[in-house]
Amino acid sequence: MAGSYLAKNTLFVHDFLMEWANYTSNQLFNQKKAYHQDDQGPLHQVLINRYVSSASNRNICEQVYNSTIDYPKYLNEYVVCARHILGISTRTLATPSN
Repeated sequence: MAGSYLAKNTLFVHDFLMEWANYTSNQLFNQKKAYHQDDQGPLHQVLINRYVSSASNRNICEQVYNSTIDYPKYLNEYVVCARHILGISTRTLATPSN
C-alpha cells in the first residue's frame, strides 16, 4: 500500500492522482506477465514520467519495470533504478557511539 496522504484539492493534485490511477488501471487491463506492485510501481513511473527530463533514463527504468517477474527483481532492480534517476539516495544511519 502506498500509504495515506492528505492533499489540497487543486487541479495539480487531481491530475496527478488521475495519472496514477490511470497508470494502474491500464497496467491491470493490459494484464502484462511482468510483476508489479499495484500501487508503488505505478507511483514511481508517474513520478519518473513527470520529473525526469531524459527520455533515455525514463525508458531504461520502464524496461526494467516491464520485465520484472517477482518481488526481489522488482525491489532490487526497478526500485533502485527509479530511486537513482529520481535522485533519491538511501541515507545511512550513523552508529551511535557509546
